[in-house]
Amino acid sequence: MNHFVSTIRSNNWDEFRNLYRNLDVLLLDDIQFFENLQGCRDEFFHTFNALYNARKQIVITSDSAPESLSFLEDRLVSRFKWGLLCSIDSPTVETRVAIIEKKASLMNINLTHDFASYLAERLHGNIREIECVIIRLGKELKVPRNTITLDSIKKVIREVTGIKKAASIEAVLYAVSDRFNVSISQLQSKSRMRSLVLPRQVAMHLSRKLTNMSLTEIGGFIGGRDHSTVIHADEKIAKMIKKDKNLLFVLQKIESELQR
Repeated sequence: MNHFVSTIRSNNWDEFRNLYRNLDVLLLDDIQFFENLQGCRDEFFHTFNALYNARKQIVITSDSAPESLSFLEDRLVSRFKWGLLCSIDSPTVETRVAIIEKKASLMNINLTHDFASYLAERLHGNIREIECVIIRLGKELKVPRNTITLDSIKKVIREVTGIKKAASIEAVLYAVSDRFNVSISQLQSKSRMRSLVLPRQVAMHLSRKLTNMSLTEIGGFIGGRDHSTVIHADEKIAKMIKKDKNLLFVLQKIESELQR
């Protein structure tokens, strides 16, 4: 994108097109950023055709499926569907622990497994967020006599994720019960009534995101459930809010209330 902008200024289109239309592999990340760049989309359309006709490889990433990118012209959407479409889910807790430990090791940060697990349980966003936290922890260690503590980890998480303060699980359950018109005792019960499944999963998702409690503690408080149940609920709600805008709005309202 930067090269495209600089080419507009220099008007050296022959060099630009010769470079990008003769690649063996084109890797394009975050195509959603093309939204306000009509000229860039036009140029990419012709570049795509040139590479496709030359049987070269093209790999494109986006935060949404092609048909969900409303700004894309039909001619681009149809071409994207010519290839293999893959959905990449968020990494599991175990995978996040491994990523955190690996990145910490590469930065020569002595991070215990318990601290890595704590981070993995609370950072269930993207990999860039995880990288940002590790980098910030590395900077903390550059200050003389500084060591990594649970408090320093909590501080960095708040700074990176924008969460102002940890909520109590009691407050989370109260807010969820009020929003979904169920009682707290029902959320904590063993009942598997369909009307309770969603609010209970929302309570687990928000408790994991907004409190300082571990997975085991959250599951124990919400009906004596184990940590795997909390992970399942959290991941299910995370997937649902990507498609269900109404549910996303409800969760955002609850979070806003809890962080006042």
